[in-house]
Amino acid sequence: MKLDELIARVVKKAAQDIRGPMPAKIISYDPKTRLARVQVLVAERTEDGLTIDQPIITDVPVFMPIGGGSAITTPIRVGDTGVVQFAGQDIGGWATDGDESPPDTNRRHSLSDAMFTPGQGRGEADPDNFKITFGGAVITIAPGGGVNITSPGDINITAAGDVNITGTNINLN
Repeated sequence: MKLDELIARVVKKAAQDIRGPMPAKIISYDPKTRLARVQVLVAERTEDGLTIDQPIITDVPVFMPIGGGSAITTPIRVGDTGVVQFAGQDIGGWATDGDESPPDTNRRHSLSDAMFTPGQGRGEADPDNFKITFGGAVITIAPGGGVNITSPGDINITAAGDVNITGTNINLN
């Protein structure tokens, strides 16, 4: 084997060992620890053309947009889909306490270092409005600032201070 063929083979093998983001679904979820068991939804193909189902990955941190004193959280249910990413290094120490820590091992792009972001599924989307749906209720915010709330049941709004509804000022204090 020539040197250039050997180098090409080594580079190809190294590239195959890098795991990128993959679609996945929730198998189970603990909202107290925010850890899940997830299943990658795309099988792995071997060099001989065989396909191998991905194993269920355990103790996967679930991420939601949180920062600056605000958060967008959603309930997580079995079967929900999202994206699982694999860290470039061992994140075990960081996953335990969330603080800066050195990697415990030399592993890279391992199933053990997975992180899941929900809501990256291929669901129905409204191309013109920001829309929140939950339990049959829908809140729609239009680009001009209009807000529409619909619900199969009562709509309860709690506010402090004044609320202006269609030009009528109602004092809630």
